[in-house]
Amino acid sequence: SGRSIASSRVLVPNTSGPAITAEGTRLMLAGQAPELHKIVGGNPALVTTRTIAEAARAGDTGAQEAINRAVEYLGIGIANVVTCI
Repeated sequence: SGRSIASSRVLVPNTSGPAITAEGTRLMLAGQAPELHKIVGGNPALVTTRTIAEAARAGDTGAQEAINRAVEYLGIGIANVVTCI
């Protein structure tokens, strides 16, 4: 169905490590991930999924948002697979 096809187009790009890193970097540069900024010293090249997770554990809502968004897309993908089975 249409939702499954559309979801498969966004699942991988939005749940991959590079996508999470890009979202964390975007949020940090926008001033919405202050703990992440502190951890990497403001250097976007040092943002990784590990540093985002570290910031999220420290209570950084921007880092938590980056992870939650990826988890949401992953959940949609899993639901679509289950529906197809």
